[in-house]
Amino acid sequence: MSTLLSISNALLWVFMIFQFICFIMLAKLVANFLNRFRISNTSVAPVKLHVGVQAPLFRETDQNGQIVALSETEGKPTLLLFTDDSCSICKQLIPTLPTLKEHTDIRIIVIAHERKDAQIKDIPDGVHFLRSDQIIEDYLFPGAPAMILVDHKRYIISNEIVNSSHQLEVFLRHSLKSTNS
Repeated sequence: MSTLLSISNALLWVFMIFQFICFIMLAKLVANFLNRFRISNTSVAPVKLHVGVQAPLFRETDQNGQIVALSETEGKPTLLLFTDDSCSICKQLIPTLPTLKEHTDIRIIVIAHERKDAQIKDIPDGVHFLRSDQIIEDYLFPGAPAMILVDHKRYIISNEIVNSSHQLEVFLRHSLKSTNS
């Protein structure tokens, strides 16, 4: 009888430790979720990287096996376009990127969530495509499609959610014009 009691006591302690670990993990997830929002007097707004702050550095491999780093700007602004595989607007934006690149002389990096089963779609030449949950987390991903324009010194020029290729082009031209003047 005492052996059975000892075994049940040990199993109870293992269960309690497991439950405690689960509680700590849940608390961390809730804290990460709540840190993405800013509470003001009248509303709750998602946190995003603000214009004028330095963009977080990253170094990842693109669809062609090339290493892409934000620090290697070649003196050009960089457009970070955050997309999602299920986003229909994103699927319409990607084919228009080469034309945008020709008219604005910027470096374009498309970033999407990591997916094991995802195939790389037809990414135009001259456009880097990265799958990185870490970059999405570092840049406080606001939703898809979103653009963050970074100047050659890594400062954020613009941070917007876009709904069409025309809107993306307007945001880019306005942002680039305001930094050149």
